[in-house]
Amino acid sequence: DDSEQLVRLVGEAGMPNANEDVMDVSVTSPMGEALMKAKVGDTVKWRRPAGETEVEIAAISYPNK
Repeated sequence: DDSEQLVRLVGEAGMPNANEDVMDVSVTSPMGEALMKAKVGDTVKWRRPAGETEVEIAAISYPNK
């Protein structure tokens, strides 16, 4: 579908996010590994127990340093 989800990639020791609008994803998870290499406009796929999942990367932002 055309729904959007904001995802934040976190390390294994990443703090849980209290913001329900953002989904924290470990960089070592199948989804995190797929997203680490993605660029805007890419279609990213990864396998889950329920089957293969595919998303399109609409935007990438980086936190302020």
